[in-house]
Amino acid sequence: MTHKKEKIITNLQLFNYKYIENKNQLRVKLDFNIDVIVNFRANKIEISNELMPWNFLSGVFKTSLKKQLKAFHIGSLIVFLSIHIFELFGVELYLFTLAGILIFYFVAMITFMFFLVKYEFFKNRLMSWVSE
Repeated sequence: MTHKKEKIITNLQLFNYKYIENKNQLRVKLDFNIDVIVNFRANKIEISNELMPWNFLSGVFKTSLKKQLKAFHIGSLIVFLSIHIFELFGVELYLFTLAGILIFYFVAMITFMFFLVKYEFFKNRLMSWVSE
């Protein structure tokens, strides 16, 4: 297992990635406050991600992409249900309010896709380094 870890560290240094090394873990710092965590456990390598606080997606919380996607879905469901409840009670919602909500959701989903693609590309790069 240490051979694979050394191979990953060599490539991280070669491509100038910032990382933190612990006993059985590497934490690679990618742009825009996303970290990729590589855990080395008994003949297994686990790769996960963590969004650090103070970026567009996570706000002030430390979270993962998977949890963030769930939060977006729950949040959008609450917003759209609230809109329908307001319409049932005759509360008039202005078009710019709905447009603002939809634009925010659209930008958030594009940002989420950017982070997801960045993570998946790096994950594939790590797997290719290990399999060489």
